[in-house]
Amino acid sequence: MANFDLAVEYVLDSEGGFVDDPLDRGGCTNMGITQATLSRWLKHPATEQDVRDLERETAKEIYHDWYWLPVRGDAIEHQGVATCIFDIGVVCGTPTSVRLARMAIGAPAEGGFDHAMVERINAKAPESFIHRFVGVVSDRFCDIVVKNKSQTRFIKGWMRRAHRLLTLEGI
Repeated sequence: MANFDLAVEYVLDSEGGFVDDPLDRGGCTNMGITQATLSRWLKHPATEQDVRDLERETAKEIYHDWYWLPVRGDAIEHQGVATCIFDIGVVCGTPTSVRLARMAIGAPAEGGFDHAMVERINAKAPESFIHRFVGVVSDRFCDIVVKNKSQTRFIKGWMRRAHRLLTLEGI
């Protein structure tokens, strides 16, 4: 089964540190954790300073409970496949990542992510799943830009992030 610690290190490597880009719909973030997400975690409004001071272990706890568990990372057999779904859950939200994973295996986009769906993912050749997943993720990023031109400045980074998932085939 896939290992959260390996997956979260991959995500943290992609996310980097503190940023506060006024055009980023997520607002200020640190290690990919937005101010809104940190506020929900803390159960009170987080300040920009709280986001700046976010500790790595707290970020990992948030990622485990709110991103890894919803995409059923522990039930996915291939590390690369689990890391892909988890990573895009961080970027786009877990409901979107689940929809994209369903699409990558030819299932309807809408629907659950139950045991049967995870079994279908586990039955796919990891390389095939990852390639298809990168394709639907790339399409999703393009759709965002088509619908909201202000997001154009992020497309290169998003596409780089999507194509980096191809490096997970062999792990």
